[in-house]
Amino acid sequence: MWLGEVAGQVLGVVAFAPADEYSDTWIVEITGAPGDLEVTEARNFRAGVTNFIEDTEVLPIRSAGVGPRYLVSAFVDEVYVDGVTAAVDDGLTEPVRVPDCELVEVVLDIRGSRPIAYGDWGAAVPSPIYPLFFARGAEGPEITDVARVQGFDTCAEAESGGWLTVAREVLAPETPAVVGWREVARIDSGLLGGTLAALRLIASGNRERAIVVMWRPESGDAPAFSTAQLTPSSVDNPMIFTIDAPEGRLGVVTYQTGVSVTPEREFTEVDIPTEADLLVAEPGVIVVALPDHEIEISYTRNGEREQVRVEAP
Repeated sequence: MWLGEVAGQVLGVVAFAPADEYSDTWIVEITGAPGDLEVTEARNFRAGVTNFIEDTEVLPIRSAGVGPRYLVSAFVDEVYVDGVTAAVDDGLTEPVRVPDCELVEVVLDIRGSRPIAYGDWGAAVPSPIYPLFFARGAEGPEITDVARVQGFDTCAEAESGGWLTVAREVLAPETPAVVGWREVARIDSGLLGGTLAALRLIASGNRERAIVVMWRPESGDAPAFSTAQLTPSSVDNPMIFTIDAPEGRLGVVTYQTGVSVTPEREFTEVDIPTEADLLVAEPGVIVVALPDHEIEISYTRNGEREQVRVEAP
């Protein structure tokens, strides 16, 4: 894919895939002095449009002493990293600023087409998380500076139990390579605490979808996230999440992203145990501060009384 000298050392970028599983591609970086080369970076690749390496326009380069940079296709005229133009020479950008554990916006001007936006999870996000995701739905001014998310530690969310890791697990064998950019932007939107938003993740082959719920604490601290869950087969089925927030563990009953809360789907007459605390009771969302044991939340929906149980911390 690419071979040359960068910053005084050899850099080779190779796409490797088993002969019987072409879509299971690994991007391998080889660096060092001539005669003393080694593999310094290797990650499993899943593109955001399809699973094929030919269909992507950009790859992250992360080897120490060389990266962070981006390798772009011949169709790319300009590269912008968080709004700053990155010079390109022979398909490889100059070194760019990519913080270790913060989200970065990468926008490509494609010759004869509209710009494409990607999100970069950060220079230190651990394997097996692939650093880039295709930011579906981004265009015009909406993609400018959206990646400057405050208090969102991508490395923490990629650790065991974090929503990035769990999303990868629930979407396996695909990976959560596609995220709605407007969804991610919600992490940094709104000044009021005590609000809830749902983030939608789409698997690389577009066959599966998962939901992550974000809680913005009243204190103004960094947002807290639930683990990921596959969306239910029926849009009429509520989803139940728990979130470890600064206020303690929260239980959430809500619908999947994009569902219109019609009168038949509204939650009314919400009832919880006295030892729990009702934080939000809206037509499509219930948020409860949980005690140290399992509780039952009941509500009326479409004229029928329903109950759900939420696990203890």
